[in-house]
Formats: sequence, C-alpha cells, structure tokens
Amino acid sequence: MSSKYDSLARVLAQKDQDMIRMTFEEVEDAIRGKLPPAALEHRAWWANSTSHSHARLGWMKAGYHTSEVDLDKQELVFVRSVEPLFERIASSKEHLSRPRLFQSRIEPGRERVEDLVRMAGGPGNLREIVHAIQEYIDGDILETELGRRLRKLWPRNY
Repeated sequence: MSSKYDSLARVLAQKDQDMIRMTFEEVEDAIRGKLPPAALEHRAWWANSTSHSHARLGWMKAGYHTSEVDLDKQELVFVRSVEPLFERIASSKEHLSRPRLFQSRIEPGRERVEDLVRMAGGPGNLREIVHAIQEYIDGDILETELGRRLRKLWPRNY
C-alpha cells in the first residue's frame, strides 16, 4: 500500500543533499496534501521513529532524519542519516585517496563507519561536526570559526 509520505521520500532522495531545509508548506507540496494538525502543534510528530509510519515511509525511507524542527517558523531541516551516508562512503573507492591517518585507523566496511563515529566522539558529536562544516560550506561561518568549533568538538585522543 502506498503512503502519501512516499512522495516526500522521493523528493528528498532526488535532492541528494546532506542537509535540506524545508518549510512545512514545502513538505505539504511534496506530499501533495496537508500535514495533520499534530505536525503543526507537536514537535514529537517529527520524531525519527520507525513506529511512526509518516517518518518511516517519508524521510527515513529516503535516508534522512529530522533536525531543527521550529513549530513557530514552521520549518525544519532534514539531515542525511549517518549510517546511509557512511555506507555510501565505505562502498566508494574515494577513501583510497584519504590521508593515511584515516586509512590506518578505520577498517573497511561497517567497522570503518563505527570507528569513524567513535573517533568523532559519537553520532551526536559527529552530527555537530558535519553541521559546522556545512555552515562553513554555505558561507554562514568563517574558516576561523570552523576551526574553533572543530577543535572544541573533535576528541583530543585522535
């Protein structure tokens, strides 16, 4: 059975971006219908839970999770989930050109992903690192601010 949130999954997958800021209106355009009142009133509706069919068949199906849900501004950010992103990296040959530091500490496959997440200080910390890098790429922060944040976030034992 098809869900109206399948179309949201297709829209997100077509964008192929690590972070996608959308208004609730844009989400409604993607699902070709109105969001339920709960989506406009309760942040919990946007939870990244497989027990919620709209999450499972929508953004999670496309490999994203929700972040920065702002009910007042009626907008949110979809962030590519760490696991699918690193599975894509692990399956590419791109890692062969990475600095020796990372090659020596990260094993191929799932262990490589888990090691990278561990090296970054856990999935929450890795998300903050990626967010800071994205802000730099978008021109929202300067290189000096990026460096300050990365020094603060990256664990000292690496």
